[in-house]
Order: sequence, then structure tokens, then C-alpha cells
Amino acid sequence: MSVSGGQKDLVVLVADGTMKNALMGILNRPESIAIRNITFQIYPHHRHDPGCLLESHDFLRRFAGQFYHALVVFDKEGCGREHCSKDELEAEVKSRLSASGWGERASVKPQRPKEAMKEVLRLVKKPFSSAIHQELAETVSFERCQDLAFLRLKSILRQWFPPLPSD
Repeated sequence: MSVSGGQKDLVVLVADGTMKNALMGILNRPESIAIRNITFQIYPHHRHDPGCLLESHDFLRRFAGQFYHALVVFDKEGCGREHCSKDELEAEVKSRLSASGWGERASVKPQRPKEAMKEVLRLVKKPFSSAIHQELAETVSFERCQDLAFLRLKSILRQWFPPLPSD
């Protein structure tokens, strides 16, 4: 399916509100990850991680003509297929997205973001909350972040939405 003028740049399907908040904080600061300003919409799946794994293609099918790219983010732990590798899960979801009208315009990120965030919050003695993910994503520097999942996410976003040349 092709997209035409007036489409938004990115639709994101996430497993829960915590992921939604974190990604909103990141995408609202495009300069922090060296991408251009983008238009985006983020939806949490009502069936959380298993819903993202097994139903993302059905959920996102209706958006294939409205957005240029789609991203699916969920926790590998909790998706119901913990015995599979991250690469197997990613390939499975990408295949279904491709067949549902997205072609090569979609990417999948099965990861463990909550565990990393909980550890950071424990170390700084702050309580865990969904809202704190957006607050941190809106304020922290990503320059020295070495988390492989985050680096892959940044790479995909930079590929899809490179910064505009400065005047």
C-alpha cells in the first residue's frame, strides 16, 4: 500500500503506558537522538506484550496508508514466547506486518526497558511510576547511552528520519 501527501511520519504500537510515556519523551526531543522533527502517534495495546507480538499486524493494518513507518515495541519477557530469541520474535512480527501492507516500512523492538529503568530508579532511590519514564526521557542526555536496544532504536529512527540539512 502506498502513502501519499498528508500522512504522518510514524505510528508506534507499544505494550503499555510506561513504554508510551518513555517513547513520547524521546520522540518529543528529536535533536537528542539526531533526527528531524516528526509527526507521530503512539498506541498502547490493550493486550500488552502478547498483543503486540501476536496482533500488531491486525492493529496497525488500518494505519498503513496513513503513516510512512510503523514501530512495534514490547517486552520479550511477558510476551508468552520467552523461549524464542529476540531475533526470532522480531522476524515473526516483521513478516506479518509486511504481509499486512507495511512492506519494509516497519520495525520491531522486543526488549527489556522496564528492568533497566527499575534498576536505575532503585539506585537513585526514586519510586517506580509510569509517568517518570516520560519525565526522564524528556530530560536526560542520550549521548553516552550504551544500551543495545536503545542504540538500535536510535539507528532505525535516524535511518527513517535523518536530520534536515542546516541552512
